[in-house]
Amino acid sequence: MTLSRRAFGQGVAAIGLCPIGARAANVVQVRRSLADLVRENSPAIESYRRAVDVMMARDVADKTGWCFQANMVGVAAREIAGETLPLAKYWRQNPRKSYFFLAWQRMHLHYFERILRRASGDPALALPYWAYDDPRQLTLPESFRPGSDQLETPVSQRRNALARAFRSAPFERGAQALADMSADFAAALGLGQFVAADPLIPRGGFGGVRVADPKQSAAPGAIEALHNRFHLSIGRDGDLSSPATAARDPVYWLHAANIDRIWAKWTAQGGTAPVDDSLWMTTPFTFVDENGDDRVMTGADVLDTQLQLGYRYDSDPRREHRQEMKAITVTPPAPEPFGRAAAIELSARETAVVFAAVTPPRQPPQKGKAAKAAPAPRTWVVLRDAVVADRSPSYDLFLVLEGSDVFAPTTTSQRIGALELFGGSGRGDDGVRASGEIVAFDATEAMARLSKQRGFSMRHLRLSIVRRPMADAAGAETVPPDPTPPAIGAIELVRW
Repeated sequence: MTLSRRAFGQGVAAIGLCPIGARAANVVQVRRSLADLVRENSPAIESYRRAVDVMMARDVADKTGWCFQANMVGVAAREIAGETLPLAKYWRQNPRKSYFFLAWQRMHLHYFERILRRASGDPALALPYWAYDDPRQLTLPESFRPGSDQLETPVSQRRNALARAFRSAPFERGAQALADMSADFAAALGLGQFVAADPLIPRGGFGGVRVADPKQSAAPGAIEALHNRFHLSIGRDGDLSSPATAARDPVYWLHAANIDRIWAKWTAQGGTAPVDDSLWMTTPFTFVDENGDDRVMTGADVLDTQLQLGYRYDSDPRREHRQEMKAITVTPPAPEPFGRAAAIELSARETAVVFAAVTPPRQPPQKGKAAKAAPAPRTWVVLRDAVVADRSPSYDLFLVLEGSDVFAPTTTSQRIGALELFGGSGRGDDGVRASGEIVAFDATEAMARLSKQRGFSMRHLRLSIVRRPMADAAGAETVPPDPTPPAIGAIELVRW
């Protein structure tokens, strides 16, 4: 059960909010855009750099150290052995591909920011965010790059602590930009529910898919999918390209803060967390504060950043009263398949898939108010049992009419999204194949455009999956190899 935006404020039970941790009354730190801080030559950037430098000098067993905090997000299984084995209960705790993702990340950022503040010696330091949802801010900020005389210097010895990370050369030098995700962020902000109403369409929920346990992975929701695209649009090389190493890069934390900012923005415009879901609200997670002491938080503790956690983003107005959150029951219609394709492996740069027609089961017609309120069904392309290796290159998906050239986009070739499974799916650290995940793409607008073409027929429709080119070390465009290509168990067209 979740709250739709339409029903915000009309539900059955309000949720009370309590402040977390020891903070001065009415003190609300403001997390600001990195671009604005750079433009103002703000001392906050130097404070962040100093904090990173101090934390990086600490031992891996120091709970307030850089490696320890990064490993809480992810670390390779082989690195948890010997002396680090007792630390395993803290590490690799990020619940990916589920509706716990956003809450856990907000909790971790809260305590990480407190550690940063102590390490920097700046009591006013608030974690900046990289607003790459703005298409004008798609290249690595200058503050995080090494000096021109430090490009060949070993990463650990660079003067600039914010550049002490393994990165692809084009990205680090500002020659390679992130993908423009502004339209996808806008679409995610338009979603009316936090939890995907049906696990078949995981990206139909802002926050993800409901799971029975935080250690269970299902599929990323709309915002986690965009979080993953940030990592994968950079390429296969570098710390940011794998969950096991991503948080070792100082830019990761500004990326995570931006995702948290988008959640705060969605909440401000009427969205709400699953406050009627006792599992989401009460599941405890353990973190570490600036004193190195263990702290436990739950979803109920992070519903309001200002009044519970003591921070807001610069685009959020200051509030004196809590935002009331209520919940109602939503019963979604069942998805109706009308096209299906067999299992495939993406062995070539482009793989074309032809859909066979499927007769969907009859749905009983809705009557009365329910029929009037029901939105028009949307069309989705659903990939079932998708298995992708860690650091796999990105693949773009196009719906095309037979004979169309996806390398020269026309009205008969419509991009619907990308296969970007950050960290892989279906293969563990030991390389053993497990069950893959479901990935869905909203193809409503693409189908609407294609159906207007003269002579349109489902017989001429195909899905084209194309490996995306990347910039090489010299900045030239090249198609990356994929020694372990993705495999997809089945592909369906559904109306939902």
